[in-house]
Amino acid sequence: DSGELTPKDVIEQVAKDMNDSWISEKVQQALDKVEEATDPKKALSKEEFVDDLALTSMARLWDVGKSEPIKVGKASPTEGTLPGSIYFIVKYMDNMELAFQANAMVGGDNASRS
Repeated sequence: DSGELTPKDVIEQVAKDMNDSWISEKVQQALDKVEEATDPKKALSKEEFVDDLALTSMARLWDVGKSEPIKVGKASPTEGTLPGSIYFIVKYMDNMELAFQANAMVGGDNASRS
């Protein structure tokens, strides 16, 4: 062990230091989703579009007054982009280029997650 912190370590520490239940909830949501998406025993990890499904599954319906609600997760509100950003950072912490590519491939408001 080199004693260096991983991006995951830093994210967890900042969430703890912020002492904000909403932030902690979103961080944990993302970390749990990374675990599910990378565990070969879980169905999500076997999906072709695993990252897209992971982000969408962290979403909630958001009524914006249109004919149909949208899922917040790939859209720009912080409640969707924060766990999405953390998901990509932690899942691809060993290869940020792949993280950027995966983020772009998922679509939605990928600039908010960048």
